[in-house]
Amino acid sequence: MTFKQLRYFQALSKNLNLRSCAKELNITQSALSLAIFELEKSLNTKLFDRNAKFLSLNEKGKMFLKQITPLMIEFQRIEKLMQNDENYQLSMKVSQNVGTFLLAGVLNKKDEKITLELSLDNS
Repeated sequence: MTFKQLRYFQALSKNLNLRSCAKELNITQSALSLAIFELEKSLNTKLFDRNAKFLSLNEKGKMFLKQITPLMIEFQRIEKLMQNDENYQLSMKVSQNVGTFLLAGVLNKKDEKITLELSLDNS
């Protein structure tokens, strides 16, 4: 099970149309179909009921969607956090010699966006 497969499953669960969902995800219809097939294979269950023209989420699919939705929200939050280049925290533990003599130059060049937590200890 991959993050991409989960994203595709979530999108297809909302859209329920393979062609328009693939277009929305900017992938081919066959790539979307294969990703869903591989997801179902890894879970050893069908998530959708299929007939000639229609696709519908079955009970296992509804349960799976309910379980992954909080995870997907958290993944999106983490993704946005990592893309945000406002502030970073850096923690360092160094020996007294390195901390006293060599880090002075590093600290003078430190970016304002970095919060530095520094602890000195004997080597």
